[in-house]
Amino acid sequence: ERAHLKIVPPPSQPSQPDGHRQIQAIMFSDIKGYSSMMGRDEDHALKLLDIHNKILESRIESLNGTIVKFMGDAVLASFNSAVDAADCALSIQTEFSRLNKHRGKKDQIWIRIGLHLGDVLHKHEDVFGDGVNVASRLEPLSEPGGIVVSSTVKDIIQANSRFHLEPMGELQLKNIAYKVWAYRMLTPSSGNAYIRSMRVKWENFLSTMGLLGRLIKRTFQLMGVILIILFLSS
Repeated sequence: ERAHLKIVPPPSQPSQPDGHRQIQAIMFSDIKGYSSMMGRDEDHALKLLDIHNKILESRIESLNGTIVKFMGDAVLASFNSAVDAADCALSIQTEFSRLNKHRGKKDQIWIRIGLHLGDVLHKHEDVFGDGVNVASRLEPLSEPGGIVVSSTVKDIIQANSRFHLEPMGELQLKNIAYKVWAYRMLTPSSGNAYIRSMRVKWENFLSTMGLLGRLIKRTFQLMGVILIILFLSS
């Protein structure tokens, strides 16, 4: 058996009976464009997958998570803490950002991550339920190198200054019966982190002002449109 396919729950995590339900943070990730990589050079793609799996195994285990399963280039993991899950996701993207800076384009690994905190069912060494489904639908919404989290995760981690969150709005996700508020977590691949974090703080400040905040935001948007029209007509 290949080493990266061994899935070992953390020793500190107590065993639970099969079929139990639990509130957990779920992380779902996959590699951008991996099918194309396999089509171009299968051997090279498999080498990159090995690197990817080893990094995720190390980071998930070090932050008290459990790898539920590998699905090709996708990984499903669970955490008993939303903060641990967010720390893990940010740590993973930071590591890949560092790695990609020293590699040519064809050797770079870009992944997307979705995080959700919800009720899941553990059965037959797998997890099921909305907690998993929402995380898997948030993942494609993230940019390569990015992380998207639901409001249930945001509500718990927002007090930690190391996490900078940018609102994406209330979204209707595929095959999810209800709308989900989503937030983009800033990572080393998010561009100018200072400028983006200032924008997040401004958005959060306006959101605390209710109707007045929405009016201020709309006014600035209209002013921007007017300035563009004046510039183009001059």
